[in-house]
Amino acid sequence: MAEDALKEVAAAREKHRGTRLASGEFFYLVERIDRLDEKMSDKIDSKIEGLDTKLTGEIRALDTKLTGRIESLDTKLTGDIRALDTKLTGRIESLDVKLTGKIESEVKSLSDKFTTTQHWMIGLFVAAIGVIVAILLHH
Repeated sequence: MAEDALKEVAAAREKHRGTRLASGEFFYLVERIDRLDEKMSDKIDSKIEGLDTKLTGEIRALDTKLTGRIESLDTKLTGDIRALDTKLTGRIESLDVKLTGKIESEVKSLSDKFTTTQHWMIGLFVAAIGVIVAILLHH
């Protein structure tokens, strides 16, 4: 055994002098395992913290990047939607004006035709009455 190991075994024996269930070498190994466990736990904890810090930073950077892209896309789409809304509203209003004008023109034309037909009917009725009266008076 190495000199350091022998010193540690001797120290372990002194520490656990009254115990007869296990040898000094056993306590030395148990203490050595504890120290290695602490050392490895510290290394593992350190690596986990490092990874946590790294991944947290990467996640924040990705979040910032994606948030920026989403906001940019939202702004672009909102502008496109507003432009389309304005364009379609203008077309609808133009079509409404045209159709309203045509409908009013057709209604006036039909109204004029109806009025003319009405006047012709009244004229024919008056003429028919005049003919009937003339026939009755002539007989």
